[in-house]
Amino acid sequence: MLKSILISIFLVTAVLRSQAQVFAGAGYSETQLSGSGLDYVSGFSLMVEKDFSLSKSTRWKMHPALHVSFLFSAVDRPFIPLYSNAISLSPKISYEVISGKGVKVAPYASPFVSKLWGVKGIIFGSASLNTFRYGLEGGVRVDIMLRKAIIRVIPFAIQSGKSFYKQGMISLLLSL
Repeated sequence: MLKSILISIFLVTAVLRSQAQVFAGAGYSETQLSGSGLDYVSGFSLMVEKDFSLSKSTRWKMHPALHVSFLFSAVDRPFIPLYSNAISLSPKISYEVISGKGVKVAPYASPFVSKLWGVKGIIFGSASLNTFRYGLEGGVRVDIMLRKAIIRVIPFAIQSGKSFYKQGMISLLLSL
């Protein structure tokens, strides 16, 4: 766990030191860890993104993201509780389909890799959860321009990977 925290701190520091636009914020996540539906968790998440233009027109952007989730099982499952954390990295590529003065809308797609760890309750005891997940991520970002800041709303983002892994996210970020 210490290793993951140190990697996260290093990545956030590297993102904040470069010259491109940086966004940070929080959101809500729901995650399905297996096909059975018994490993369904939800919780809050923190995210940092950094924008880089990929073309002279600035409509194509790359915005790599670091996404940290803190997830818990539903309260109505007292005999099989599940607590997990996830750190995801994704190099999102987007194209601004709407690029006005006050609002920009851009769908994006990307591969992702996620480190997942936690504690899974079983009938008599507990088991640890420690795995990597990878797959594809897609979503939409909406940038709302203010005088000195940009509010980034991600109304939906979906990660889908091996072993029936799915994570849906809603996020609100602010430019730094």
